[in-house]
Amino acid sequence: MAPDSFHQFTALPFELRRMIYLLASPPRFVRVKEAQEDWDDFEEKFRTTIVPIKLHPSTAYFACNWRGRIPFPVRQWRWYDGRYQTTLERYGWKWKRAPIKHQPWEPTEETPDIPYDFISGNPHVAWELLRTGYLYSAAPIPALLHVARESRYVLIDYGYELAFSTRTYKPLTWFNFKTDVLYIGRYQEDDYRPWERRPSPHHALLSGNEWWEFGQFQPEDLKRVKRLALEKSGLVVSPGYRDGLNEISNMLKLFTGLDELFLQEHDLHAQRSGLSSYMQQPDASQNLWVFTPSQEIDALSTLFERETLPGSCGYESLDLKAYKDDNMGDGSKFFVDTARKFEERLLSRRDDSIRDGGLLVPYKIPKISLVYIGYPWRCKGLFDWRRVAWKRYQDFKEDEARSRAAEEALRSIDVPRRPIHEERNDTNLSPSPSQFSDEFRDEMDVLDELEGFSYRFITQSEADDQNQWLLDGTISAPELE
Repeated sequence: MAPDSFHQFTALPFELRRMIYLLASPPRFVRVKEAQEDWDDFEEKFRTTIVPIKLHPSTAYFACNWRGRIPFPVRQWRWYDGRYQTTLERYGWKWKRAPIKHQPWEPTEETPDIPYDFISGNPHVAWELLRTGYLYSAAPIPALLHVARESRYVLIDYGYELAFSTRTYKPLTWFNFKTDVLYIGRYQEDDYRPWERRPSPHHALLSGNEWWEFGQFQPEDLKRVKRLALEKSGLVVSPGYRDGLNEISNMLKLFTGLDELFLQEHDLHAQRSGLSSYMQQPDASQNLWVFTPSQEIDALSTLFERETLPGSCGYESLDLKAYKDDNMGDGSKFFVDTARKFEERLLSRRDDSIRDGGLLVPYKIPKISLVYIGYPWRCKGLFDWRRVAWKRYQDFKEDEARSRAAEEALRSIDVPRRPIHEERNDTNLSPSPSQFSDEFRDEMDVLDELEGFSYRFITQSEADDQNQWLLDGTISAPELE
């Protein structure tokens, strides 16, 4: 009979205690956010005072993304309005004076010069290069880091450390580069720059994309990250999304040691009209995120819930449709094969860059997974929805089979039938076109010409008809555990 309690933990061998400490500290998804200097304060300071422009050495690490783009032509200084730190050189004045040493590297072809007057005349670029801020995370810290001296020593020795400093602040986030997953959120509407109605193109100077920002991380941290997750990034694998390959390739130039990349489908944490009833929170203490792979049945959300869960299926799930057409209707391996093909495209892009001499330091091609990420109870809600969707799909197939059998039975009975609509010879019901006046016929011709240029929104019924192929074909049974 097993004992009800055990009070001799310290009597266990250290090796066993160490194993217990590590098993009690599972890998985490650590979402890192930036607390940054207020833009209005930065702009006001930049406009009214002489701000010392001193670039950080880490800026050179991001040169693979900003060289060739800085400086852009003066006519493209869209935001320049003459109010900022304009220099006389900007207007063609030349004289001898000591050069301003604003960058800590000697300009080369790989790491070119960023002109001082360019930064002083472009506060929005200066914001990306000079702003102050720190990186933090609300992810739960492993409890055993703060329980006892021995457990803290074991976890730190295993790899837990304070990580992710910025150009201006120390590291604040406990992270294990061996096991934890760095989670980067996608730009949301609240994150848009005040001068933009969409994500600022300027932060792409460092990050190489417009949706996930890494420009405030330090190079030594980016190189050490082994596992990375990007919020709402499933669409990048679709061949129809042309920027996806460039965005991920530019990112991999920064994360040179990456082993695993999680591309998250649509966010489970969002308030959804169709799925919200399945996402009931049972216990707020379950605050460690988990992941679950995408499945073919998720595409039925387009019909059943009026929203698309897997972005990796492409627009209107047409990528999934093309895959099933090429594989005799079998879409069970779509997400695995799509991720593998995207890895091959990334590998080809990297090799082409090396062959053309444009890539100096080769980067690894990580294993890519298309997944959903969220709290355990949210993933359970997704499984519950899949169970209901599978039942609805089976019911539809059964009704379809019964209807087909009834039609076959009717066709097998050779009984003359009276047409439902008989032709009528009553010509007085409506006038023929030849009886219209010439003026009325002219107006009809004009109407016919205009109808060719009329535009309208597609109705929900028509949208359902376009996606009817999802039900007409076969869908593999989902994994419900």
